[in-house]
Amino acid sequence: MPKKTDSTSEVPLSSGDLEQIVKKALDAAMEVLRTEFAQQLTALASRVDTLETTLNEVMSSVDKLGSEVFTPSGPIVKSEDNEEIKKELDSMRKHAQDIELHANDSEQYSRNNNLHIKGLVVTGREAECRVAVHNFILHQLKCKMELEDIDVAHQIQSSPQSSQSGSSAPSVFVRFKSRSHRDAVIRSRRILKGMRMTIQEDLTPLNVQTVNRLKRSDLVERVWYWNGKIFALLKNGTKILARPFQRIQDCKQI
Repeated sequence: MPKKTDSTSEVPLSSGDLEQIVKKALDAAMEVLRTEFAQQLTALASRVDTLETTLNEVMSSVDKLGSEVFTPSGPIVKSEDNEEIKKELDSMRKHAQDIELHANDSEQYSRNNNLHIKGLVVTGREAECRVAVHNFILHQLKCKMELEDIDVAHQIQSSPQSSQSGSSAPSVFVRFKSRSHRDAVIRSRRILKGMRMTIQEDLTPLNVQTVNRLKRSDLVERVWYWNGKIFALLKNGTKILARPFQRIQDCKQI
């Protein structure tokens, strides 16, 4: 008898069908990653807001206690109480600094995928800016990257303070979809040596203040930073890891 044909037998998939299946799977995975990342950022932002509120409350308590201890005519407490009040004030100030450091670390973590490209001039809307940044990375930095790896890119308007200080070079903010892409760009920035263009990490305002304070110090030879951590080489040859509010003498040696 002739062999019957099984009408339910599987039909081989074409290469086009396989590409479509793989593309749909990748798109679905990327969407999950974007959602999780957005949720993490939201949680971090909420945490920072909570810490800032607590910090303001602590600082308000410190100011209130300080105003109650002294008057224009002198202290209103007994001399034996002065030392205890001073300890309480110092403890509250230390607590306020710890809260601010925690908030600063959380904010810096949320900026780990970001960079500032100073000296790069771009025009147009965000989509056009992304294309310009992508071309810059491909052709000038010789760094392989897809346009989709760049999440956000836009020109930063210079502030009145930067214009007055003479540092009004154009700057572009870039956020990548992963830290590995950001790090690849940083490793390629040596190509720009000698050009009026720099690539820098996106530091928090408090970390920027710390960097500037170190640069102004007569004890410091050089300052640099990586992944939000600030390092300095002292003129005596010592390398340190610096933190906001720390004296240079109290910084950890590395």
